[in-house]
Amino acid sequence: MPREQLPLPADQRSPLAPRLPTTPLQDAWHDIVRRLELARDLPALELRAEHAQAWASALIQAEVIDRDTFRSLVRVRERVCKRVASPRGRVMSGRDGHDPFAAYNLPAAVHAQALKLLVRIAQADTPTACLRAADRAEGFVLGLETVKALNAASLEALYVAFDNAATARQLELEQ
Repeated sequence: MPREQLPLPADQRSPLAPRLPTTPLQDAWHDIVRRLELARDLPALELRAEHAQAWASALIQAEVIDRDTFRSLVRVRERVCKRVASPRGRVMSGRDGHDPFAAYNLPAAVHAQALKLLVRIAQADTPTACLRAADRAEGFVLGLETVKALNAASLEALYVAFDNAATARQLELEQ
């Protein structure tokens, strides 16, 4: 497998974040973004997104960056993840390669979390694990419903998508 070429030379970088305090930090951030963009599947994207979040969290904890810079880094991470996980991106969200949430205008953070929950259901290796993942997904939607974060159609779409995924996975596991 060919090794990823990281980091990009400064003249090939896009302005994906505010100016970080040092050149090594900027290089590290562009390396993280490039790794997100090169994710081949959703689990790899999730892992790399968690790494990006942990990196930014460590910088703010160490008081290397301010809150505005942190928020900007988080927005960039979410935007890149959403683009890469989109149906036109290389990473597909479902087993059949389509995004069941694409038709709904979900906020980026909600969309990303919904895809993660869907993957957990699809990757459950036992019926109990599948039920646990489905319960977690339902709890997520209930939380969104409780705080009135989405309209009724979007909430129903999430409930249906998670229920359909759980039912399909349960049937696969029973065979």
